[in-house]
Amino acid sequence: MNRTSQFGSWVVIAAAMLMCGLGGAGLLEAQQYVYWSDDGTDTIGRANLDGSSPSQNWMTGLNSPDDVIFDDTYIYWPQFSGGAIARANIDGSAPDPSWITGCTSPDGLALDANYIYWSNRTANSIGRANRDGSSPNQSWITGLSGLDGLAVDGSYIYWSNDGGTIGRANLDGSSPDPNWITGAGAPYGVAVDGAHVYWPDYGSNTIARANIDGSAPLTLISGCSGPYAIAVDDTYIYWTNYNSGTIGRANLDGSSPDQVWIAGATSPSGVAVEASPVPVELVSFTVD
Repeated sequence: MNRTSQFGSWVVIAAAMLMCGLGGAGLLEAQQYVYWSDDGTDTIGRANLDGSSPSQNWMTGLNSPDDVIFDDTYIYWPQFSGGAIARANIDGSAPDPSWITGCTSPDGLALDANYIYWSNRTANSIGRANRDGSSPNQSWITGLSGLDGLAVDGSYIYWSNDGGTIGRANLDGSSPDPNWITGAGAPYGVAVDGAHVYWPDYGSNTIARANIDGSAPLTLISGCSGPYAIAVDDTYIYWTNYNSGTIGRANLDGSSPDQVWIAGATSPSGVAVEASPVPVELVSFTVD
């Protein structure tokens, strides 16, 4: 058997193993998780994306982690009392509590392809740095008030003002509008997808939603218990019930809400998921 035909045989075997392991679907996806920060216990928890195998103490010994976000390489959280943005490897190892310093009561976090963003709550500003933490600008957007959660998409950065509004600015920081959506109650978080912007109303114990242009706001989910943070993926809305120590989940249209989807937290203050990955499909293979 020559090298070419031997390689081809191994391709067939590997492809067959993948197909069998995936029930013949020909799709391959990495393990996914949901993460939450708990400022009552200074921890970050983690569970499988279906809510199974929750670990309330996945990371411990943190300093007032008011939010949590992640990418393929790192997990990030703001140290509200420590005035810094912290980072660790995505497996929770090698935490760096002083990755970005000089913040002022950092609260919400957001990521895009180029930058990491944070809200400086008591400085009434939004900060920004390169994804590697370099060139931090603590006053990237200023003149705001009551800042909490952040979210970004391809065009805008959004923030929640606990005084009752959702703000928005262009992704370069220009044209900030702190009153882009009004009458939002007490929003402590914000999330966006391609169609809608979502926020939790801590005061009315509800989850609300508007169209991505800010129009047609409505109450989507009721019966929460101090909803504090919010996240969305391609299928579900997730939120933290700060007062009851649970993570809630519902379909994107607000149906089938489960207020105790994950239980056992103390004061969950942030929640993060990632959109479902684009599956890798084995279309064809050849044997020489």
